[in-house]
Amino acid sequence: MRANLVSFALVIALACLAMPQGAEAQTVASTPSEDEAVARYGEGSRLLRIGKPAEALVELDRSVALHPSPNTDLLRAHALRALKREPEAMVVYERVVVDAGALVRAGEERFVPTVEDAGKWVALLKAQLASLELVVDGAPQGAFIEVAAARIGASRTDGALRSTSWRRPGTLIVRVRGPGGELLSSREAKLEAGKVTRLRIDAGAPPATSEGEEPSRGFPSPPTAAWVSGGIGATGLVLFAVFGGLAESAASELRGCEPACDPDDRALRDVADDGKTYAMVANVSAAVGGAGLVAAVILWAAMPDYPEPSKAAVRISPAPGGIGMTVSF
Repeated sequence: MRANLVSFALVIALACLAMPQGAEAQTVASTPSEDEAVARYGEGSRLLRIGKPAEALVELDRSVALHPSPNTDLLRAHALRALKREPEAMVVYERVVVDAGALVRAGEERFVPTVEDAGKWVALLKAQLASLELVVDGAPQGAFIEVAAARIGASRTDGALRSTSWRRPGTLIVRVRGPGGELLSSREAKLEAGKVTRLRIDAGAPPATSEGEEPSRGFPSPPTAAWVSGGIGATGLVLFAVFGGLAESAASELRGCEPACDPDDRALRDVADDGKTYAMVANVSAAVGGAGLVAAVILWAAMPDYPEPSKAAVRISPAPGGIGMTVSF
């Protein structure tokens, strides 16, 4: 009986020793694909830091194909944005907010900075890009949508083709084609930064534009920086008019007592001091107003086809003997 108890105790002890070892082995194990994904993520991050977004995107695409991760997608979005592919970057940033947000709600606190970073860029790009929402009624099975001569993805719900995409501001052509590529309908869409453009197209209606016709961009509207500079200029001119009028009023009051003005009259001295102050403010306002209007014209004239508000800026600052103006692109 005693020998049986000793044997049973030894079996229990060996089982207890074996269990933690097995659990630890399962925790630290990783697959070769995960190891490669981590290595490519590190290389992509390094390439992005040294200013090589194209090479970084290749590594990050391979990493996310091996092991999907919101952190990898966040770097992919940064690389796309650095390559001036903002509409594509916006789609990835939005996906990161959704995926990383779900992980945070599940208790993965390490993804909080990921959500915050992606959310910041979603907000910034929303102000620069335009959203295009399309609904195509009466489209036959196999029909598809082209935007700016490129086929886009669309879903079919309630008998209509639907698509939403981010675009650069401007004017473009939306075409609906049949299963064989024949043109069914077309519409011109004018997109504005920070706004949603919704188009409902009847696939049975005649095309609004010919097959080879390209939209006319027309006269471009001023970029945001030009509006700001113009506003500064207009404000400066208004202040010049107001304080110039006050200065002239003070001068008129002083001229009214000539030639018998008493230099020791306290009231007259106050009027003279106020007049000098008004004149100085009027002169500075005129200089600021003129500089603002000049900067607005420069920014508007130098605006590319697709302006980048984050790159253009005007700075007006005090300088010895007047003001200083710096325009950067």
